[in-house]
This record gives sequence, structure tokens and C-alpha cells, in this order.
Amino acid sequence: MFERRLTRFEKTKIIAARYMMITRGAPPLVDPKGKDAKEIAYEELMTRKLPLTLIRLVQSKDGIKKVLVNLRDIEILDEEQLGEIRCSRG
Repeated sequence: MFERRLTRFEKTKIIAARYMMITRGAPPLVDPKGKDAKEIAYEELMTRKLPLTLIRLVQSKDGIKKVLVNLRDIEILDEEQLGEIRCSRG
């Protein structure tokens, strides 16, 4: 059907968008003590605090369809896990 993992591109886009929101005054969804906006955005994503639904374009026999995927239903890999997958494929 579709990939159940958050792609590195989706992850980057989410963190960047949330970073901009935080720097413009949005309240953080995690404890911000001692963290900059990028670290807060990353932690919010990794702890699944962001109430997001992704729109993915998926190829089907009827053409390209939009699929709505709740962020809570997707596996989010950290940098160490991504490196392990890259090494195992290469």
C-alpha cells in the first residue's frame, strides 16, 4: 500500500515547519528548558506530540491517489536507525 516510515524528506519538512512556528511564538509541546527551537521541534516529532496528518501521493492501478496518514500511525526513525538501514542496504 504505502511506506509505513516517515521519509527523511518528510521528517526534515516537519521539523523545519515546526521550527518556524516556534521561532514565531508558538508554544512548545515539550519542556523547552535549555533547548533551542530546532531541538524542541525534533523532540516534539520524535515523541509524537505533533497532531499532524500527512498527505502522501500513492501510485495505484487507477492513477495517483492522495492518502491521509496520521503521524501517530507511522514509524519515525532517529538518525542512528536511519544509518543502520543505509548500511544494511548498501
